[in-house]
Amino acid sequence: EQENERLKQENERINQELLRERQEKEKQIQEKEKEKKRANEAEAKILIVEQEKNKLNQEIIQLKEENLKLKLKQIKDKDFPIAIINPDPTDFDFTDVDGKQKKIIKKKDSTTGTVSLKQVLENGTWELEVQFSNRGQTGGIGIVKDTYVIPARVGPRDSPNDQNIASYQGPSWGSGEVHCKGKNTSGNVSFTDNQIIKAEYDSEKGTLIFFVDGVQQPVYIIGIKEKVRFIV
Repeated sequence: EQENERLKQENERINQELLRERQEKEKQIQEKEKEKKRANEAEAKILIVEQEKNKLNQEIIQLKEENLKLKLKQIKDKDFPIAIINPDPTDFDFTDVDGKQKKIIKKKDSTTGTVSLKQVLENGTWELEVQFSNRGQTGGIGIVKDTYVIPARVGPRDSPNDQNIASYQGPSWGSGEVHCKGKNTSGNVSFTDNQIIKAEYDSEKGTLIFFVDGVQQPVYIIGIKEKVRFIV
């Protein structure tokens, strides 16, 4: 009997050792699977980054409904997600296009209003591309002092906005004039629906230059020293 008991205990010991070995092997297999998954995820992220870099110079602006599409970019860097300050949620609504572009939908006709982007324009050159599609009511593009809070239902040329905002104006806001510090300056072309309007701000030079369908306009703004944000 003692011999049987000893053999039984020995078998239990061997079974426990085999179980531990099997558990250890399973753990190693799981760790390898996790490492493989992490490697695959890292490779997928690298692929996504490369794809995003390849898309930087592609224009993806084609509107089929009444809205405004924005694209914010820091030159020689990358596209930035667009965050917008909405002074009047009853009048403006926003939808994402692809994470880098946004549509602004104006819900009320025959009313004016100005929205600004949250991104402070520092450390280099920034671009904002805008395309209007609102039956010719259009609007404009420009910059605002970072510290200034734009009130609801007020245009960029209205007081007190006119002392804190500089803008390039199409229909409704103007006819191609550049408005700065309460003064309008003519010389740029007017623009309308479905054209690509671009503002290029250089924080080091303190300049704001405008483009219409890729053509630089002759009237631009210099001497900008404050921190600013884009407006539409």
